[in-house]
Amino acid sequence: MGIDLRLDQYHLVDKYIRNGRSCYLDPLRQRLTIETPEETIRQKVLYYLKDQMGVPFDKIDVEVPMSHFKGRAQGRADIIVYGKDVEDSLRPVLVIECKAPHVVLTDDVFEQVARYNTVLNADTLMITNGISVEFWSWDYDEEAYRELAVIPSYADLVYKQKLIFDNSPKLSWTRPDFFFLSSDELVQHFLDYGWIGEGTHCSLYHFLINLGGLIQDDSNKLDPQVIYGINIIEDGGIRHTTFGNAAGGSWTGHYRFFIIKDNEGNNQILSFAIFGSLKCENHPKFGNRRGHTSLIVAIDDYDKRHNALQLNLDNYILVNGNQVTIWHDGKITIGASGAAKKSELIEFIKIHSPDLLDASSSRVILGSFDDTKEISWEQSETKKFIGRLIKYALIRDSFRRFKKG
Repeated sequence: MGIDLRLDQYHLVDKYIRNGRSCYLDPLRQRLTIETPEETIRQKVLYYLKDQMGVPFDKIDVEVPMSHFKGRAQGRADIIVYGKDVEDSLRPVLVIECKAPHVVLTDDVFEQVARYNTVLNADTLMITNGISVEFWSWDYDEEAYRELAVIPSYADLVYKQKLIFDNSPKLSWTRPDFFFLSSDELVQHFLDYGWIGEGTHCSLYHFLINLGGLIQDDSNKLDPQVIYGINIIEDGGIRHTTFGNAAGGSWTGHYRFFIIKDNEGNNQILSFAIFGSLKCENHPKFGNRRGHTSLIVAIDDYDKRHNALQLNLDNYILVNGNQVTIWHDGKITIGASGAAKKSELIEFIKIHSPDLLDASSSRVILGSFDDTKEISWEQSETKKFIGRLIKYALIRDSFRRFKKG
């Protein structure tokens, strides 16, 4: 849901210089802290806790290592608010994660502070980027975190009273009727959501909405199965997250994710989404962009997560009548090393997974669809597409490791 958090009322005018860098005087620790976008939010949140929620400064701690509570525990909480229990001992009642204003409050931000709370055992969590804030409190009846509808007071947190859960119905996205995929209203809906690029040709709209609708529809799931040697053990549905690429860019939004078991018996999570980019010329931040539509395949690998494939669908879709084929030519970037030769990846695939290549062994074929039908998880073409897409993403990562030595 998110609640507006008006931190602009706090002007941190008292600044200091140390080693040529601007600093704040932290009101809790009475020491200088370097000014960064995240630190600015944290400093303002401290005053918000005191002035608006009634939290005494002596019940707040900042940048607290988890190892203080549990040996070898990883991580550092931005802010912890304490209350006293029945034995008059201090205990955490609120754990806060502060992000810079440009950081979206995705599921990953919540999961980060929730991991800390497995050590701290506070009842309430807070995440904020200084613009909006989310409070989540543990519901002992539901045995799950539930979002709060209003910002609690310090007394509410300490005495666990007057915590108002958000009981408003959660809006779920409904896949549009297949016979209206080309309607102007629906096309505009996908453009507004950023699921089609502003520069993508209108001839691709119908297929992109067909495929995008499949990915974003959380009401239908792919059954666990083995496809092209890929053991898909769970279709996890939709999550709101972000993944970056080697160029330093990132894609934030709703991804469909799958949990698989690889050939070594390890589980991995792969996420899929279709996003459109901005069409612009001489933009002060984005420069010149054609506004294409991209298929993103991302991989979670413990604390590392990245785009394994960022496929420009404007360039890698072949339309032959009603048949639509998604392919790729092996274009790949190896981290900071830059682009590798496409032919090298193709040769690597010939050795390790030649079934991904076409008859000429020069192109990767990811999937073909009949665009006169609604794409569904039950169709063999869809299953093949997901299996081949996952396999290609994993092979691309194997090739990157091979090139890095």
